Amino acid sequence: MHNKPIPLRYRPEELQYVIYSDDVEELLADYASSHNLSEAFQKELERFVWQFFEFTKTRKLKSGVKIKAPQKREEYVVSREVLIRYVSALFEAGYSSSSIAKRLQTVILVLRRLGVPEVWIDVLRRPMKEVNVARKIEQEENTPILTLDDAREFFRRLELLFKLKRLPKKRYIKAIAFSLLLFATGRRVSEIVQIKVQDIDFESHAIRIPANQTKEGKLLKLSAGERIVFMTHEAEMVLMYYLKANKDEIQRQQGYLFMTPNKRSLKDTFLHKIVKMSRTLVDEEANLDFVVSDGIHKFKLKYFRKLFIQEWERQTEKRGMMNDRVLVAARKITGHRPANDVHRINYAKLSLLEVWGYYKELYYNLSVLTEEQRKMLGIMCKKERQVKKNNRRQHHEVKTLDFLSIPQRYQQIPVDANFSSRITVMN
Repeated sequence: MHNKPIPLRYRPEELQYVIYSDDVEELLADYASSHNLSEAFQKELERFVWQFFEFTKTRKLKSGVKIKAPQKREEYVVSREVLIRYVSALFEAGYSSSSIAKRLQTVILVLRRLGVPEVWIDVLRRPMKEVNVARKIEQEENTPILTLDDAREFFRRLELLFKLKRLPKKRYIKAIAFSLLLFATGRRVSEIVQIKVQDIDFESHAIRIPANQTKEGKLLKLSAGERIVFMTHEAEMVLMYYLKANKDEIQRQQGYLFMTPNKRSLKDTFLHKIVKMSRTLVDEEANLDFVVSDGIHKFKLKYFRKLFIQEWERQTEKRGMMNDRVLVAARKITGHRPANDVHRINYAKLSLLEVWGYYKELYYNLSVLTEEQRKMLGIMCKKERQVKKNNRRQHHEVKTLDFLSIPQRYQQIPVDANFSSRITVMN
């Protein structure tokens, strides 16, 4: 009697993959070196990865920030069932939508590079789409409402720290310059902290940030090119003052304005340390961790970036300039991705000259420093600058006379007729 043939079927739900810890470590090292990751991002990536692989063995999510690679070689068995359980565990653990999305994205990245089939990765991709929708809603609900008054309050409190002698003058000026560039450019803290003297171009009111130092540059794996951002008048004047006052420090830092070379963490700056110090003071008025205009959120340095976008929109409405091109210009300055197809088209078409035109109209003359800070740094507001310009013009008109109006005793001096309009009265 012949045995009946056994039909062979591909059953992906029954397959298992064995993955070894040393392969995962090698993958993470290669990925980090080829993508120029910051130390903070690399640590977070590794934590999410090892949390997942620990789950494949214990079926429990290990918590804490010190989740690291195993000391000895470990073997992990990954199956479709494990992935389904992992997704359920993330939701049951009570993580935020943003946190779940980051973990799923990380695990997808690693499994795909390890050769796990796409049919399994779909198990993670579907819930990630749902989580991303929820994350956008969360972000809208948790986004602080910020105004120029919040920026002004920050600088007022910074001034109080100086008056309380908690900041030496050079460090105070450095803090003003750094904070003002965050406000003026809307760029990330990690990007502004890496600025060097040669990146600044006062003639064009611009700062040229190397593309590989920006988040979008890292995502696109750019090794060349630059991102150009602009400065407000206040930021320009403060920067000029700072470059002179802190010249020796900047030279010691090999041209870096706000950090030492080879700084490990770009998200833990000297200004973060000042903010942390301010929280310990008895005088609450000097605490830089204050409640902002919406009455809910406490100010963070990264909020300067959110303030830029929100204030840009307010200024466009105020001046009757609200349109897609103007709004996209703000996204281009700050390094935000285009929000939709219309934005994407305008994003590509916007010239640097057009972006500067919008910036000059909407943002260049915004002032957030206190009166005492402005006096100390020798800054004049737009109205003061105009008065000085008019006075200079009037002074020039009085001093430079036509030859016919020169007193009699000077008319006796032989003078070239073509030069008469430039004769200056002697005091």
